[in-house]
Amino acid sequence: MAAKKKILLVSATRWKNYELAQELKEIIDNTTVVDTAVINLESYDLPLYKPGIETKNETASELSAEFENADGFVFCAPEYNGGL
Repeated sequence: MAAKKKILLVSATRWKNYELAQELKEIIDNTTVVDTAVINLESYDLPLYKPGIETKNETASELSAEFENADGFVFCAPEYNGGL
């Protein structure tokens, strides 16, 4: 039997987009056999990205592992005046 697929729902904010991600998780959980997880990017203390500088950051490694372990992604990002 094949392993269950995992969908990672990614929220860019704590507000409406996080609520949307939670609602999507509930819908997916109730209608499919897919595993789901919700993460909120605001809850990660991530450093600013600087090209050419390699650093080891435990938080970034943990977040990277979340993405690597998922089979698919849904990004819930805020819309500002018709754009992202």
